[in-house]
Amino acid sequence: MIKVGFLVSYDYELLPTALKQVYDYADKIYLSVDVEKKTWSGNPIVIPDSFYAELAALDVAQKIEFHSEVFYIPELTPIQCETRQRNLLAKRMGKGWIIQLDSDEYVLHFKELAAYLKRHSYLLWFSFLFPVTLQGNMITLFRETASGYLIINKKDKFNFITNHPKYSAARNNYKITKLPLTIDVVHQSWARSESEIVTKINNWGHRDDFDTAKFLAFWKNINEENYKEFVDFHPLDRISWDFLLFKKAANIDELLTSLEQNAPKSFGKIAITQIAIENLIVQIKIGVNIVKRIIRKLK
Repeated sequence: MIKVGFLVSYDYELLPTALKQVYDYADKIYLSVDVEKKTWSGNPIVIPDSFYAELAALDVAQKIEFHSEVFYIPELTPIQCETRQRNLLAKRMGKGWIIQLDSDEYVLHFKELAAYLKRHSYLLWFSFLFPVTLQGNMITLFRETASGYLIINKKDKFNFITNHPKYSAARNNYKITKLPLTIDVVHQSWARSESEIVTKINNWGHRDDFDTAKFLAFWKNINEENYKEFVDFHPLDRISWDFLLFKKAANIDELLTSLEQNAPKSFGKIAITQIAIENLIVQIKIGVNIVKRIIRKLK
């Protein structure tokens, strides 16, 4: 089965767009919402009843299931709260191809991706022997302008599909191999109103990772006229965002339609032998690092 789980929080209004991208071809969809309506920073979330009514109208095949627990733990950092929530959601989702997304992540060509995963369903039969994380290409939207979107030039690899959902940090599992696919996922990320961005940086998993106030001031200064002036500006890794591109679109739906014009001929090759070899290499590296730590302690 193909199961898609979304973490639903302060950016819940973006979820219907994300759902429409996957709804027809997912077997089951899970929406994970904090039972106390709090973010990973402990701030309150207000989700109106009209939102749930919109979801009910969208869920014509009754695929959607809610997952609610306490996800904010004061003793944990935001990223630790995120990792914990993802693991709890994964436990609820059970077995299958497990896809975890945020409300502002829109999978392109999900129909073709679902067919691809079903062709490789043999990896679900022995997932404990052949665990794997499949990576997508993240297309990051940086600003919405009057006539379109400013987009990061590079597509970042990110983990979002697995047959063995046991997360170490966010969606990453350090103990199993990762295989890249040529599947694109649009991340609305910074392409929001200023008030939404302020809410985002005060509550997301990276809240404590960089000077968010300084980066917000930088973000506010970028527009269609000056975007070419800025290079190497990633707040965490200066080499991963080289420059910005501009894509004309009246709204997010028009942008997604434009980006979906040409489906990839193949998402990449997956083979049991490849996964077995890659996992062996990962385990050897883990073992070597453990030995090194023991040696350092004994010195």
